[in-house]
Amino acid sequence: MRLLPTLQQELHVPTLSAENRLHCGKFMRELHSRQRQWLEQVGPEFVTLCISSFDGETDPQVLLCGFKLFEELMSSCLAGENENLWDELLDVIMCYFPVDFEPESTAENPVTRKDLVDGLMAAMLSGLSCGVPIAKKRHSAALMELICEKLGSDSAAAIDDAIALLDAALPQLHKAVLESKLKEFLQIMVINLGQREQDKPAQEQIVKCIESFASSVSDTQLAKQGLTLLFDMVGEYLKPPFRATLWPAVKSLKAWSASGADVISLALPNLIPGLSSPASSGEALDSIVELANSSRSGSENSALEDELLKSITNKEVSLQTKLLSISAVAACAKSSLISHSGLEAITMEVFDLATKADSLELCKEASHCMSFLAEKLPNFIRDNILPRLTGNALKQETFVLLLCQFINNDGFLPFEICHKLITMCTKHQFDNGWDAAILAALAGLQETVPKLNSSKL
Repeated sequence: MRLLPTLQQELHVPTLSAENRLHCGKFMRELHSRQRQWLEQVGPEFVTLCISSFDGETDPQVLLCGFKLFEELMSSCLAGENENLWDELLDVIMCYFPVDFEPESTAENPVTRKDLVDGLMAAMLSGLSCGVPIAKKRHSAALMELICEKLGSDSAAAIDDAIALLDAALPQLHKAVLESKLKEFLQIMVINLGQREQDKPAQEQIVKCIESFASSVSDTQLAKQGLTLLFDMVGEYLKPPFRATLWPAVKSLKAWSASGADVISLALPNLIPGLSSPASSGEALDSIVELANSSRSGSENSALEDELLKSITNKEVSLQTKLLSISAVAACAKSSLISHSGLEAITMEVFDLATKADSLELCKEASHCMSFLAEKLPNFIRDNILPRLTGNALKQETFVLLLCQFINNDGFLPFEICHKLITMCTKHQFDNGWDAAILAALAGLQETVPKLNSSKL
């Protein structure tokens, strides 16, 4: 017990040389490791001594030792229920974030910036997982304040480090703190998305950060609240005529889909008018595909059905727009945005594209879409499409390509389809007019035969 007063009175760590400051840090870590019973009696006083010893430290090796010491102090909960001590423990290390210098790595000083970043990150997060409720709540608030401040800075490096810190902290942050910072966080992230439009890797990190934040939202009401806030910020950018702000808006909304909120249903009324104009239909379709593919929930939309059907049947649109229309059908069907009857009508039009389109690329894309639609409408495909894929119709390569798409769908009798293709090959192998169809059939069989069971094989 006499050791602590002596250390408090005689040991003035900041006045020592870097080498001796490092020795002091190692000594304190050793005390913490070996004298736990003693520290349980003098915990707050020892914590105070450690804080005063490392406040304002600048030497890389001493800092690294200090970060490890503070991580251990917080993990062992020596600050108890003392709010001020918990605040000071975090404050004394948080001022180094982000690590904005690159120490010269030498034999005498082997510390790198990565070592400092990793050590600082571990120390800052240790209070969240120590098991003391007051520490978790106060450190969550302080860290979110720091993260939002750095996310709003002009430094790309600071923003990147803040995103990394948030990503690491999210699973442990106090939920009430997340809720209180939701609006500020979303505002900052949307601004960053727009400002870093030319930096695709940075945009991907920002989108990932929003997605991680959204995934951590377990409360349905909070997910809806976040969507409402986000849509108030970016919803106008989804309306034609589209501007450069369209894609940052789509990306941010797509990321928020991870919360489980119904993003696509809220976005569709703004995007659908863009489908009716050749100048905006491509971007509108692309946006719908992006949001529908990420959607976890949605509701049927008759206006969307009508526009997709028009887009599929419109012969005046470009090949690229037609391809996007087909992708949109698959994405919207997956998210249950199209009614059963609407999907049947669209399926028949996609079938015509798969078998009769002038572009082989378009035929293949439509065939691929048909295989997906077969999962949604197995009975309709079996009764209305498969009977058309027989006899002389199979002389067309596109019909064979489509038939091959159905082989691997559950419930579509792969053996019977394979038998039909083999019979066609055998019957017409010497007829040059069937060469393209036979080659397509052989390619389909080559992919499928390994999946048949041994008796059927």
